[in-house]
Amino acid sequence: MIRRPPRSTRKESSAASDVYKRQVKFNIGLTYDTSVDNIKSIVKDIQSLIDDHPMTNQEGRVRFLNFGASSLDIMVLYYVNSPDWEVLIDAQQKINYDIIDIVNKYKCEFAFPSTSVYIEKTNPYIKNEE
Repeated sequence: MIRRPPRSTRKESSAASDVYKRQVKFNIGLTYDTSVDNIKSIVKDIQSLIDDHPMTNQEGRVRFLNFGASSLDIMVLYYVNSPDWEVLIDAQQKINYDIIDIVNKYKCEFAFPSTSVYIEKTNPYIKNEE
């Protein structure tokens, strides 16, 4: 999701690149077999990625946020310091590729919605009494 901040949070500056910051916020889901140590490392590495990116500011946040229905959810929130759409989507793409690399570095996997179905085996020699 991309949002334009309200007027009250916009910076007053003569430089066009300082006028707006654009918010990017999304969740990534890791599989439930991801260890706590790996979650902590992934969160820390993504936070460093966001903090060190030349087009983001220090207001970004990365947190292990939820136990989802089929994933361990990490929230990624950051701001791109440019009103230019091309700069925004280029920064987003680079950060997304780097997030994939970080998750792969720890040999972890992204989760996707899934459902497990358990079939109860019944004994054919027992009659139902109804």
